[in-house]
Amino acid sequence: MKKILFIIFISGYAISQPAFQGLNAWTQSSTIGLAGGGYLLWGQNDFRNAGMLYNSKRKMKFTIVKYPAGINGQSIVGNGTINSHNLGFKINRINYGIFDGRDIENQKTDNYSASDLHLQMGYAKASNSGRVIIGINGGILLSKLEKSNASAITLSPAIIYNSGRTDFGFSLQNYGKVINNYGESKESMPVMLVTSISRQITPLPLI
Repeated sequence: MKKILFIIFISGYAISQPAFQGLNAWTQSSTIGLAGGGYLLWGQNDFRNAGMLYNSKRKMKFTIVKYPAGINGQSIVGNGTINSHNLGFKINRINYGIFDGRDIENQKTDNYSASDLHLQMGYAKASNSGRVIIGINGGILLSKLEKSNASAITLSPAIIYNSGRTDFGFSLQNYGKVINNYGESKESMPVMLVTSISRQITPLPLI
């Protein structure tokens, strides 16, 4: 009985795997250097936790990342402050390369490609004490697979709490709604909850 339940569980998990995994792709050099971490590192962040927009210096950054197998990603990140409002934008694009086309009889057809384009705007605001920062990233995903297109609206709310020397961050990534599916199948969003902790190191005296 346990074996049957285990098989059912694994099958259900495999079937329910969400689409649009390009939303979690690393297209920033700083993110790759930190192995996907760095959600609460000021100055080395692409605002995946939108609260990091608060108090960040104005900047514009463009990155090109090349992976094996012809996969490459590009991103543009910019942020600034307008009338005490902390705003930012991100444009992430990942190209999965060129694939050999084959029909149902394994005969060669035209080659095809696949890509994801994610456009986002971000906003952050701190409480009067500055200990609590709330933020949100909102955007639209445009995905292409051969001749099929899909799109989705994304929302990623976040909060940061500062207890002094330690920051605690919580963000709900890639929550949203699918607008258009690739075909008759119903894709789902790769939603995930990310928790982060960052603590300042106690300064050591120079010897």
